[in-house]
Amino acid sequence: MLTRYNAQKIVDKTLKIFGSNINIIDCNGIILASGDPARVNTFHEGAFIAVKENRVVEIDERESSKFKGARWGVNYPIYYRGKVQGVVGITGDPNEVRKLAVILKEMVELILSEIEFMNIKSLESKVEVAYLKELLSKKEITPEFAERGKLLGIDLELPRVCLIIEILDFKKIIKRYSDKYKDTYERELALQTFKNDFEEYIRKYCGIKDKVFHLEEDVFIVLKEYHGSFSIINKFVEMITEKLEREFSTKTLIAIGEPVETSRDIAFSYRTAKTTMKILSKMKNNSNYLFATDYKIHSLVINNLDTIRTKLKYQLEVIASIKNWDKLRITLEKYIQNNMNILKTSKDLGIHRNTVLIRLEKIKESLSLDPFNLEDCFILKLLLILEDFN
Repeated sequence: MLTRYNAQKIVDKTLKIFGSNINIIDCNGIILASGDPARVNTFHEGAFIAVKENRVVEIDERESSKFKGARWGVNYPIYYRGKVQGVVGITGDPNEVRKLAVILKEMVELILSEIEFMNIKSLESKVEVAYLKELLSKKEITPEFAERGKLLGIDLELPRVCLIIEILDFKKIIKRYSDKYKDTYERELALQTFKNDFEEYIRKYCGIKDKVFHLEEDVFIVLKEYHGSFSIINKFVEMITEKLEREFSTKTLIAIGEPVETSRDIAFSYRTAKTTMKILSKMKNNSNYLFATDYKIHSLVINNLDTIRTKLKYQLEVIASIKNWDKLRITLEKYIQNNMNILKTSKDLGIHRNTVLIRLEKIKESLSLDPFNLEDCFILKLLLILEDFN
């Protein structure tokens, strides 16, 4: 429990309060942490005796030379659950620092209790996250798996929707910490702290039944309770996108999967969210979030990308050779978006209806696909999507 890192954190926090040098020593008499860096990893005989004889060891100035590696001061054994965990020592005249040493000992023991509590909470969190990650890949929920969920307090009968939150410029964040911290350990610690803070910030705005966890490097998952309407989800997504950017100075992409009636099927929602994230990352409209339910044709294309691309290879090659294709594409996109309505398309684009007709005729002539025919129009829509993914 008493690690070198934890010990040094305790020393750093208490040093300014007590004004005297503080040492934390392990049960073998080796100084784990000290206000004097030169003493770290050295042997402290006074502390070693305190552990072996389970008593307070006071050393005055005259006796300090008799104890190897020790200076005058007071050394108190640290107890946790009735066992000695190490020794805390404070340098100075025993008559002056004795009361401080008692306070310091009690503080360290309290901190050790908090560390164990945090370790238990961390372990519980890791077990829950491992279960949720497994749930995302489960094709079938066995009674045994459902029972494990109950023990963890995870309700598999709850309707949910999976959200994937991806940090867009994560490489910049890594570089920021690389420039700031030259020490590898400090850099990794700072980066992990950033991820933890990011996750906690998302959780802060989630409901009590929602589950939030870090999936991988720059990706976080929110398994949100679904109330039968996307209005609540939409408000949450808009709000959290804005708040994350303001709080962490970073942009995010959020893909919202299809809702499921019970969490037993959350793997389906996760798969649709992953597909939606692929679509979102390719889109050119600067949107920060996307709902799977709004882009089912895109999902169809992604899931059959190679097959559809092969079938429409000739048309894609023709498109690459068409002059002013950008103008034709914008017109076609707006035309499809407006359910093949010429007048609405011309109004939205601010051009004459005849201009719209001329451009659509040009597309028909070039690709041998008629925008006024429903089946051909669907193929044209597929071509637009394929272009995005090229």
